[in-house]
Amino acid sequence: MRFLVKDADLITIQLLRVFEHGSSYYREKTMLAVGALACAIGPEFMKHMHLFSERLKTGLEDWNDHEVRFASYRVAGDLCRALDYKVLPFCEEIMSSLVRELCKGYIKDPNVEPVLFSCIGDMALAIGVHFEDYVCYVLPLMKEAADGCAESDGEYANGLKRSIFKAYSGILQGCNGSNAELMKPHVSHLLNFIQKSFKKPNRYVCVMNTVILIELLAGPAQVQVF
Repeated sequence: MRFLVKDADLITIQLLRVFEHGSSYYREKTMLAVGALACAIGPEFMKHMHLFSERLKTGLEDWNDHEVRFASYRVAGDLCRALDYKVLPFCEEIMSSLVRELCKGYIKDPNVEPVLFSCIGDMALAIGVHFEDYVCYVLPLMKEAADGCAESDGEYANGLKRSIFKAYSGILQGCNGSNAELMKPHVSHLLNFIQKSFKKPNRYVCVMNTVILIELLAGPAQVQVF
């Protein structure tokens, strides 16, 4: 850990050189390597964001290279967990890309959508009450995705459910009761999503998440659950 912090600038510079001049495959792997570095050194990575932020933006907007864009979404989640509230200055661009992707109406790779919702949860946890600015954009998209997978089963549907539960949990924990009215219009849908998910054979997907969400709904937010 200590040697990583010491050499992180050099490591980041070398990785970004590969990103600038490498093929699609190497750009994807380089992006993921930077995310791993951020996770390893945590908030210390903030001092290297001046080198990386523009590359992240490029990756998120690379509509011609699906793999690089997908890797960029994963790294955005890594940065939220690594930098915590310090990621706030970069959230506008990240959220803009997330919403744009989810609003396209189709996603070719079934592995992408769960990553998008997981990133939303990570961001909400990281920036707390500042996430309130994005609630009106993301909750309708979460509702649409939840309606599409609640009564389905299988690997993809279950992975998507987990990511939606994570996003709800992140938003509820991040807002932490600062504005209870914000979530009240969405409580009935969330409970309906939980109920439908519980009816499926693989209900283990939502058991622990349900306990956490019910506690959050009935806790600081002072939302009437039942």
